[in-house]
Amino acid sequence: NCWIIDPIDGTKAFVAGLPTWSNLVGLMYKKKTILGMANFPELKKTYFSYNNISYVVEKNKKKKIKIKNTNNLKKIKIFCNFHKQNKNLKYSKKLKKLYKNINKITLDALSYCLLSEGKIDAVIESDLKIYDVAAIVPIVENAGGLITTWNNKNPEKGGNIIATSNKKLHYKLLKILR
Repeated sequence: NCWIIDPIDGTKAFVAGLPTWSNLVGLMYKKKTILGMANFPELKKTYFSYNNISYVVEKNKKKKIKIKNTNNLKKIKIFCNFHKQNKNLKYSKKLKKLYKNINKITLDALSYCLLSEGKIDAVIESDLKIYDVAAIVPIVENAGGLITTWNNKNPEKGGNIIATSNKKLHYKLLKILR
């Protein structure tokens, strides 16, 4: 067993004055995150997952969350952040046909939580560390979503990450990224 704690998630947004500063905590067992928690004190919201169910707690009320199932590329909402890869714009150009659907700035872990609540359809990011994503994996998966690396591998070690509302959309976006 090991705890994965993100010491700096949301710092960039917090410094910019956005209310997304968060605390991420994940519990890994046999290289799989079995418990995930993302707390957003500024928003007074906490997302967590255990026993194969994802929840949000807001105003002292716990509610199950579920991803909406959308795969029409013309109607989806995507949050993207290519971090280091922004410099060459390679991936921005690949996603050009989806520009009207893309917000090029993610809200760190909050983006994945919004996906888990069914408020957006996909999150695409690059260069994440284990502590950026491990706690998020069970929240997304247990809300009904799919989260992998861009090579369709286990995302829990970090890297280039894509999270979507369903397999069909996932593979459409992976194809565009390749």
